[in-house]
Amino acid sequence: MSACLPIILGVFTLIYTIQQNQIAKDNRLQDERQANEIRQQNIYDKYLEDITKYKSDGNINLEIIRLKTLNAFSQLDIQRKRSIILFLYDIGFIHRNTTEKERLRLDGADLTGVKFIRSSTFHCQLDNIYLSGILASNIIFSHCRMWYANFDQALLINAQFINCSMSYSSFVSADISQAKFIGEANNAERIDFSNSKLIEMYMSLPMRNANLTNTDTFNSQIIFSYNASRVNYFLNTRLPNGTFSIIGTSQLIQDGSAETEYQKYWLQRSGYNAVEQSNESEQIPDAIDGKSYFKLFFNSRAFQDINVRHCSLFIDSDNAWFNLSAYLACPFSQHRKDITNIYLRFYDENLIGIKTEILESNYNQTSFKYQYLTERILPHTRQISVFIGTIMNNSTLFTNINNNSNYTKPYCLIDDMKFNIFKNIL
Repeated sequence: MSACLPIILGVFTLIYTIQQNQIAKDNRLQDERQANEIRQQNIYDKYLEDITKYKSDGNINLEIIRLKTLNAFSQLDIQRKRSIILFLYDIGFIHRNTTEKERLRLDGADLTGVKFIRSSTFHCQLDNIYLSGILASNIIFSHCRMWYANFDQALLINAQFINCSMSYSSFVSADISQAKFIGEANNAERIDFSNSKLIEMYMSLPMRNANLTNTDTFNSQIIFSYNASRVNYFLNTRLPNGTFSIIGTSQLIQDGSAETEYQKYWLQRSGYNAVEQSNESEQIPDAIDGKSYFKLFFNSRAFQDINVRHCSLFIDSDNAWFNLSAYLACPFSQHRKDITNIYLRFYDENLIGIKTEILESNYNQTSFKYQYLTERILPHTRQISVFIGTIMNNSTLFTNINNNSNYTKPYCLIDDMKFNIFKNIL
């Protein structure tokens, strides 16, 4: 027995030491939690004090308030983040129905996991709330009224909207993948989901009168209402089964025949001669479409930019092609090799050129001839610039002008330009 005593004492000492270390560790963690709680409360109190003072003094600089808000969010827990959002909403800083100069933008604000749940003390009345650009995966809204809410460009992956009334809200260019709109009281009428990702999203009630332009609903569980008075709008939409809805682009060039205020749509290239509009008294040949056409002289250039972001989902599927067509002629040129052309430049999201295509008239083309070009559009295309111009031999141009005051400068013609995007079915 006496031989076991040292062993017993050793075991007791070891257990006692472990217990004391654990107690010390628990105390240290408790102290850290208390210190962190005090620090967060101080940050929260100081934030409310500063913003209240800005508001009462009329000294409102939204950029400074935005920076203070983002800084506070980076240090606070989800409960205090929720309180700040409600505070900003109550003082009118994040209302959709205010002017842009009066509205606080919270782009990049981290609201991950924040919960807005109706209770006996919080009615969750958030009509017109403006939360564009927030980072809010796993955010929860429960039994809230949010008519005309704005979540444009927000990250809302796995968000939950439980029994919420959200008519006329906007989720333009938002990522709502795997989100859930659930509950018998859930109202999703006339919501704008254009350009958004609704991949694997679930909605318990039929979607009605929604804008689904360029929206990705792949693998989602959504019931679309086909009631005549509650029909949804599909255009360039990827449907839950992976197929595309109607691909609609029709004519994307503005005033391709110089018919109206063509200078409103066609910009002159700096350092080049102007592109002109013909008039009825000088029309030889006759216009193809309408009453006028474009006249392009030596070194003439003009351009127009086409934004194709509304087709981005379809374009990135690698099934998008374009068709460019026009009537081209050079009836008043001096050289058989004078031509007119339409030059396309394709750009990505960062306006980096990724492709070029050219449609040209033939040599010695003295009368209008219909010509077209059909090619694939590369994925990630977001803008297409259309340039019109000529390639002319100017060897005798200036000599003739100087020697003959009645000399008419040679020019080429373009009429009835059209550009559309379609699905390749081959």
